[in-house]
Amino acid sequence: MLIRLLLISAVILLGFGTLINLLRGRKELGANGLKTGLLFLNKRKWLALLLAVCFLAGYTGWEYIEQLQTSSVTIGLNYAEASNGLNPNGTKFNSSEIISTEVLERAIEKNGWNISAEKLQDCLTLSSSADDISPDADNPSIATEYIVTYVKEGNMAEGITPASVTTAVADAYYDFFMEEYATNDSILDLEFGDLEELEYLEIGDYLTLKADKLIGFLDDYVAEDGSYRSETTGETFASIQSKIKDFTTIEVERFHSYAVQNGLAKDSGQYIAKKNYDNLVLNIDYMTYMSEYNVRLEAIDMYAPEMATIVLVPTEDETNEFYMSRTQIGVDYFSEEARNAVGEATAIQEEIGTNDYEIRQVEASVSEQSAYEQAEQMIGRLTEELVQLAEECHDIVNEYTTEKQNSYITLRYDSKDFWKLFPYSRAIAYTVLFSALVCIYIISIGINRNEGKRLESRRGGIR
Repeated sequence: MLIRLLLISAVILLGFGTLINLLRGRKELGANGLKTGLLFLNKRKWLALLLAVCFLAGYTGWEYIEQLQTSSVTIGLNYAEASNGLNPNGTKFNSSEIISTEVLERAIEKNGWNISAEKLQDCLTLSSSADDISPDADNPSIATEYIVTYVKEGNMAEGITPASVTTAVADAYYDFFMEEYATNDSILDLEFGDLEELEYLEIGDYLTLKADKLIGFLDDYVAEDGSYRSETTGETFASIQSKIKDFTTIEVERFHSYAVQNGLAKDSGQYIAKKNYDNLVLNIDYMTYMSEYNVRLEAIDMYAPEMATIVLVPTEDETNEFYMSRTQIGVDYFSEEARNAVGEATAIQEEIGTNDYEIRQVEASVSEQSAYEQAEQMIGRLTEELVQLAEECHDIVNEYTTEKQNSYITLRYDSKDFWKLFPYSRAIAYTVLFSALVCIYIISIGINRNEGKRLESRRGGIR
């Protein structure tokens, strides 16, 4: 700060002195006065050079001290979703979190600094690679690099340096980002609290639904890197998916068959009433689809038979040969809709038949307590197996993302090599301007002295 003040004061004094000298010697500002001033400068050129060197040395010291007071780190987002303004888990990226109170409190706590997060935040600025780009509503620019800059203000607590602050903030944000956004695997945390409320014949669908969620969770990883194999277990994402599918088609189906065969129900009356209501709703859907099917058949019958002869059109194939191609007309669309409708109706009819069979089994059930105990044991084994499969999912995803996460964020700290960071062009420009001002000042002194001599000689002539 002192060096900056001295340099600015020197420039102001030189400018002010030059102005005064020129005003005093304004009558000698012609060719003769300028010549005299240049001769005066030539005799004192070493003084001008010395002042220029002193200015350059002072400016260099100023820049050096400024560099000691600042530090910066560039945080790069190195994953596919970053270009869309998203985190790896698909949530929206928020750059303000980089120097948020939560992140700064982590940095302060980890380093044991005696400073508040708010005070530290006042010394930090956040900029991005997109700040200098003009906004475009149609093609918005999304930054993938952010620069955190620390500028020391006043006396900070002991042990806090600009470099230590940017390093601590960057590390704290890295940990925060990995914990919050790297992978959202909460779906793997299975809970079976509502299992007790379900009937035995509903548990199979319940477990299948949870298993399907695990399969869906792994789909993204299969698409991203289907060849990845865990070094610990030797499993791939696809092989674990296959094990989960076997669980639903074999283990869960075995339990469901056992429950149906024995007509197991915790409250048979309530379950039968529920299934009867389901069949009532399904029957309405069945009649709706059958009505749609019959309407389409009637529409097809309304078409004249000769209409079918107009559907062949000349078409050119890849070898430039012509052939007669059949194109679709209204009757074709009606036929397709009729097939879809009857397919849906058939599926509903099968579901109604399954419900009717389960109702008959529950109504005729004479199962003893041992059958229910056996069912509970089977449920326990199924939940344990599904939890184990979820843990396998978690392990392979954790292993995979740990390898990938190392490249999610890159941290690039500013170089502390003073001469690499030194602004040479700016230093030269300022020195040239200062030297020019010094030269003008010396010339103005010469002009002013010449004016003084001229006045004295005039006074002597008068005497």
